[in-house]
Amino acid sequence: MSLIELQGAVNVRDLGGFVTAEGRRLAAGRLFRADALHKLTDGDVAVLAGLGLRTVIDFRSPREITGAGPDLLPPGVDRIELPIAGGNITATLGAVADEFSSGKPDLGGGRAAEVMRTINRQFITVPEYRAAFARTLHLIADPDRDPLLFHCTAGKDRTGWMAAIVLTALGVPHDDVLADYLATNDYVWPSYQAWITRAAESGKIEDPDAMRELLYQDPSYIGSAFTAVESTYGTFDRFLTDGLDFGPANVERLRDALLE
Repeated sequence: MSLIELQGAVNVRDLGGFVTAEGRRLAAGRLFRADALHKLTDGDVAVLAGLGLRTVIDFRSPREITGAGPDLLPPGVDRIELPIAGGNITATLGAVADEFSSGKPDLGGGRAAEVMRTINRQFITVPEYRAAFARTLHLIADPDRDPLLFHCTAGKDRTGWMAAIVLTALGVPHDDVLADYLATNDYVWPSYQAWITRAAESGKIEDPDAMRELLYQDPSYIGSAFTAVESTYGTFDRFLTDGLDFGPANVERLRDALLE
């Protein structure tokens, strides 16, 4: 994988370069993962144009898009909205806050980490979330759609699970899938850490450790998703077939589309 350096987005990566257990390599320039693209400069848009993107899939909710703004993309790119509410940290904080009359979410004592594990389990157990991931996987397997980019807001939870689905379906070893998931910390965490420090100093947040659990990728978060796959479907292949309507023939199409 390689970082695409942009001014208005910090977590845009080419997933090319991963090698499957059989020794085949994911071709560069075909599949990208990213954070939100609403702050791109004209120069950034030119960089994306140079990638030849055909399709961009936006997992953000309508509220996220309205609040932040739509993607800024090169002309001719087909942008598809497949909203997944889970993974929207702002909405998650609001939902937790609603449980308390004070309006302040109680995220201490490991509660924040459990919120993140719950979100990742819901990617498997909530039908509408699963449908969005399934639709994305079918689009990725369509050679007429690539180069394709998928993203959410920070490019960490929804995007992280989508990348894990694709890489695992291709046969990339789990350790490498996990490394891709955790690499988000290299790109996103520095700005989050600075924000947490400022917010704690100003009194806007009372528990910096809990906020860190929400924003820093931990192996147990995506691990809970894989555990939910096993407990619900038995195997990842059954999850693809029964959960995502993506059977063996579709997997072969995916591999033909992406692997060298």
